[in-house]
Amino acid sequence: MKTLTGLIPVLITPLDKNLKIDLLSLKKILNFISNYKPCAFWANGTGSEDMSLSLDNRLLLTNKICEFNKKKTPVISGCSFYSLEDTFEFLKKSRSFDISGYHYLPYNQMISLSNLELVYRDLAKYSSKPIWLYTSANWYKHISPDFIDNLKRVKNIAGVKYSTSNIVDMQLVQSLADKRFQVISAVVKTLYSCMCLGVKASTTVEAFTYPTLINKIRQSFLKGNHQQSLFFQNRLNSLIKKMPNISAKQNFLKVAEIKYLLSKKKICKKFVTKPYKCVDSSKEKKLLDNFYNKHLNELF
Repeated sequence: MKTLTGLIPVLITPLDKNLKIDLLSLKKILNFISNYKPCAFWANGTGSEDMSLSLDNRLLLTNKICEFNKKKTPVISGCSFYSLEDTFEFLKKSRSFDISGYHYLPYNQMISLSNLELVYRDLAKYSSKPIWLYTSANWYKHISPDFIDNLKRVKNIAGVKYSTSNIVDMQLVQSLADKRFQVISAVVKTLYSCMCLGVKASTTVEAFTYPTLINKIRQSFLKGNHQQSLFFQNRLNSLIKKMPNISAKQNFLKVAEIKYLLSKKKICKKFVTKPYKCVDSSKEKKLLDNFYNKHLNELF
């Protein structure tokens, strides 16, 4: 798989009022985010509410993403399930899809790192497409750079999405990157810092609320204007901090808020998978409406 360079949006999963996958909105989502020239799509990630989607729904979602995408942009799909049986079933049933690779994030925080290493080796051996390691201290125990180093030479492992705010660890992991193993970042508030370390691509679900600002950070940096890039980074971080997050305090994820803002542009509906909380209180709607109206020029 060739080196990815640029923005990798974590695709949100649109739902209708019956909490079924909304295929019309899915088309709109892909068309909307494609305007910002992503280098790949990160499908079935945590920002996609993947943990709440059944095997059948994930297969449907992934198949339709690939169908609507028409091979224009590489699609890297999650294959993470609590049940490894479902993971391998997903890999088997999605073989014919136009997927460029798979990512796997361990959900079970109790399994040992040695067991996790065996899982990744089995996935790499079984999968018909390259496997991406995926780490996040929010969803699993800390994974050290040494763990990544042990797996980077395994055949059919393409790289790692290393999700951390710890810039020291990020630097150590990025130092492992080479021609056949890529490191991508995930915490958009550290995008400028990660680019300084040499990270070429970054994933974020925030691409659906701040795509213009995120691209400005990257474009300014690539032009050598670090002062301007840092200015846009600080502006982005300020907006992320100001954005109302009543639902996010109960969901951990900000997907409910993101979907609500997108619903104002008629790109998708506000509904989220259970047991996540939807934006439904009049207080939260008012706060988000005010945020939208005040910062519309910097959103989307």
